[in-house]
Amino acid sequence: DIRSDIRDMRTDFKGVKDGMDFINLEFEDIKKKLETVLKENSELKRENGALSRKCEEMEKRLSDCQDRLTEAEQYSRNVNLEIKGVLRNDNEDLTDVIAKLGESIGEPIVRADVALCHRVPTRDSGKSNIIVQFVSRSKRDAVLVKARK
Repeated sequence: DIRSDIRDMRTDFKGVKDGMDFINLEFEDIKKKLETVLKENSELKRENGALSRKCEEMEKRLSDCQDRLTEAEQYSRNVNLEIKGVLRNDNEDLTDVIAKLGESIGEPIVRADVALCHRVPTRDSGKSNIIVQFVSRSKRDAVLVKARK
């Protein structure tokens, strides 16, 4: 009876030992996986930090480029003049219209003074303003001074 109890205890003990060995193996496997995940997480954090810095740098460069573009657009418009209230005629030659306006304000405008001119639509349907791009800013300023008098 005692022998059978000892045998049963040995069997139980072996079962417990086998279970402990299995749990230990599983624990070691989980431990290795955790170490791998922690290492990968650390690498991803480092990469994320580098990408964040690069993104911030790119955003700053984009902002600088947008500022420079805005400045360039404003500078390119410093030779432009918008003329309002000139009635549209069929088959009009805007350069001739501009020349006649120049005569009427006392500031002659020849074709060589005008780089380009065109009409632009306005919110008020049926009306359109004239945009004149002069070859030089000084000519635009001279026309503007005479027009304001």
